[in-house]
Amino acid sequence: AEFSGSQFATDHHQPGGGQIVRGLSRIAQVGHVFGGQQEQRGVQMAIQKAYIEVQTIEKSDDPKLFKEFRINSALNNRGQSLAINGLCKNNRLEVMIDSGSKGSRMNIIQITGHLGQNNVEGRRIQSEIDDGGRTLPCFERGDKHPRTRGFIESSFLKGLSPAEFWFHAKAGREGVINTAVKTRDSGYAERKLVKRMEDLTVLLDHTVRNSVNNIISFSYGESLNPTMMYNSDGPSFVDIDNIVNRLNATVPSNPEDDESAEILYEVRGVARYKEITQSVKEYRASIKSLKEKKGAVYKKLLNAARGKLKELLLEKKELEVEKLNN
Repeated sequence: AEFSGSQFATDHHQPGGGQIVRGLSRIAQVGHVFGGQQEQRGVQMAIQKAYIEVQTIEKSDDPKLFKEFRINSALNNRGQSLAINGLCKNNRLEVMIDSGSKGSRMNIIQITGHLGQNNVEGRRIQSEIDDGGRTLPCFERGDKHPRTRGFIESSFLKGLSPAEFWFHAKAGREGVINTAVKTRDSGYAERKLVKRMEDLTVLLDHTVRNSVNNIISFSYGESLNPTMMYNSDGPSFVDIDNIVNRLNATVPSNPEDDESAEILYEVRGVARYKEITQSVKEYRASIKSLKEKKGAVYKKLLNAARGKLKELLLEKKELEVEKLNN
């Protein structure tokens, strides 16, 4: 027997058939549940402002790496609050995320707002075809618009264009590969670390030694207590200049007020640079004081080692003299 689509959809004897029409009517209303036209227009206006900011950054004289950081920051923090605030309070996805059962705010942004910038190998999509002239054949050669470098202004609710779908799949493919490769690398790194450290012991004199009593370190952890260094102004062995550049390039702007965000961006950069510069001076002073304190201890250990060596050399000479006399 043959069944028509309408007969199958309204046949109450089929498993779940009676719910199909009602389900389709709910899907038709999903746009209203996920916010109105005002929020969508706000997101699009924020994206257009981001495009203008990217053009300004492209024309600047900043180093290439720093410029890429600023472009990524400009494209990834636009219209997010509008997409989230446009949700109905009774929205099931919103309730699920608020309760902590499943999902995150990023899922809401990608469904209702836009997917944002897609990166591959930590960079925007590179122009790899036509001698580095473009990312896809559908774009003009030399076009530097964010859309041609992996920025997706569409959402899952509206649907992606063919080019956007390609960029999104390219970034997703990298994630799947990294999941497999990094699991292997991290597992092997852990095994090597365990085998290397399996016979190391911290003795009562705070020295680190192996199974044959060779000294690996004169002072475990350089005598720095991690519990005392947490959230403190103690010495740091981090590249401060690199952190300053990265923070200044990735300061999130306020999507609700883009003009004030630009001002805050500059002010925060100057304030952060002064703050960390002052911290560098304090770190250097702390390291110098640490060297002075530890210098006396290391000197004693060195003198003891030299004394022991002299005793061994003296014993060796005495044995050689005895052999010659005999």
